[in-house]
Parts: sequence; C-alpha cells; structure tokens
Amino acid sequence: MAEMRWAPIEYNALPNPELRHTLTLNIPMPTALSAQQLYRVLSVDKELKPIDSTIRYRITEQTSDIVDIQINCRSIRQLRLTTNALMDSISLVIATMEAFTPESQQSTQQPSQPITEAEFELNGTGRAG
Repeated sequence: MAEMRWAPIEYNALPNPELRHTLTLNIPMPTALSAQQLYRVLSVDKELKPIDSTIRYRITEQTSDIVDIQINCRSIRQLRLTTNALMDSISLVIATMEAFTPESQQSTQQPSQPITEAEFELNGTGRAG
C-alpha cells in the first residue's frame, strides 16, 4: 500500500476584527476519511451574513481525523445561533455518514489522496455565494 500524504487544510480566511466573540470546536471523527468528508460537506456553504459571523474549517496533517472549526461573531447571541445551526448540520452529516457507510468499512476507511482547497474548487462543487 502506498504511503498516505496529507496536505494541510488551513482556515479559509482571516476573521473580521469586529467579530470579537470566538468559539473553537474540535470535532473528532473515527477516521481521516470521515474527517475529510465532514470538512467537504460543511465548508461549501458560505455564511449568509459574513459581516456578522464567519466560520472557518481546518484539518491539519498532525490531526487528520479531527476537524477544527473556528466561529467568530459580532455578538454573543449570534455566536449561540451560529453554533446551534452548525451543530445541527454536523449531527445530520454524521448520522448520514453512519447510515450509508457499511459496517465493514467504518473502521478501515482511508482517503486515497489528500484533498486540498484548490483541488476541491476544481472538482466542480465550488462554493455557494
């Protein structure tokens, strides 16, 4: 089997300095492939009001099975609302992945190659907005 190489996926953009309230989430996944899948599903949606909140996603080479998420918002209320919506999305994605992944593959999935931000954009799914 060929050696796996991971390209780090960094936070998408620098936050607006007016977005003073920050929350960082570390979502552990069972495999590096499932972390990549969660990253891909969540990162395609842009914020509806980037002036009020931003969400940035990252997977690093050292923690390839953990999706790091940083949320920056203008107010505490907006941070709570954004976090609740994001957690609902994460829950739905994980439940869908579990429902459609055969049990024999759940603990042995490995990505065939790293997925970089540029490759993701070139594969045709693009970003909303």
